[in-house]
Amino acid sequence: MTRLRKNSILKRIPIELLLIPFIIGIFSAPAARAQPSVQIHVSKGPYYKGVPMEVQIHIEGIERSPEPSCSAEDSESGTLRLVGLVPNITTHISMINGRTTRTEVVKYVCRYSFIPARPGVHHFPPFRIQQGAEVALSRTQSIVVEKLASDPRV
Repeated sequence: MTRLRKNSILKRIPIELLLIPFIIGIFSAPAARAQPSVQIHVSKGPYYKGVPMEVQIHIEGIERSPEPSCSAEDSESGTLRLVGLVPNITTHISMINGRTTRTEVVKYVCRYSFIPARPGVHHFPPFRIQQGAEVALSRTQSIVVEKLASDPRV
């Protein structure tokens, strides 16, 4: 007889009420901080010895401050110079049914100038991005540098 009562009680409780503790648990869990995303973008080739090219390091998933620092190992196959750090901070505010939601997306771009010193394959080592105690590395990138052909008309 007790078995019959338990089943009848569960049948009378709406499914929505049974899901409330589950939903509260999901939304009250602390959000895990994502690992920063670091990507290297090299200007479109062809690449020639002695002709400057742009290398950009795109950083996402970091805080607004402190400003991150960008660094790279010195290269024997060319001159790499930091041109600047460009912030891009987007804030989106929405109000729905009296509830205000604010979303902020922080991105930075480290702009470098690279002048290849010799023709051949050049490997960019990982670029190091640091913000406070947090450090992230880019992947490596390779390019093929050609010798600029001389023009007989000049």
